[in-house]
Amino acid sequence: PLNVQVMVATFLSIPLTMHNMASLLVLASVVVTDTWNGHPLFALLMGRKRLAVEWYCFIMYLAIPAITTIVLCFAGVSNWAQIGKLVWYGFINFSFLVFCALVFYFEIKLCLDFTRAQYPQLSTRALIQR
Repeated sequence: PLNVQVMVATFLSIPLTMHNMASLLVLASVVVTDTWNGHPLFALLMGRKRLAVEWYCFIMYLAIPAITTIVLCFAGVSNWAQIGKLVWYGFINFSFLVFCALVFYFEIKLCLDFTRAQYPQLSTRALIQR
């Protein structure tokens, strides 16, 4: 039997999915541009601790994946290169998720700050409910 409600709901979810995927691609391009230019936005989001951001990116992008690959190679694991690439890919994705979480946090924080400036007499709970 054809379930029309599920079919219509699936069809109507396509624009939302497309918008979410486009937003994800925009964030990915921002991460790539930010990394290429020396992490200025990432440093701003992490509180302007430039040296900490550089060490974080070095450890996540290079040190842990390289050490993992070297240890696996010397341990004689047969697919050490594949595991090393997967570890590198995992840490790049983790850094992307941290970046997205920071962007999301500051978007919500700035939205609440803007609303608080518009309605200074309301509490934070009342602002969220508004």
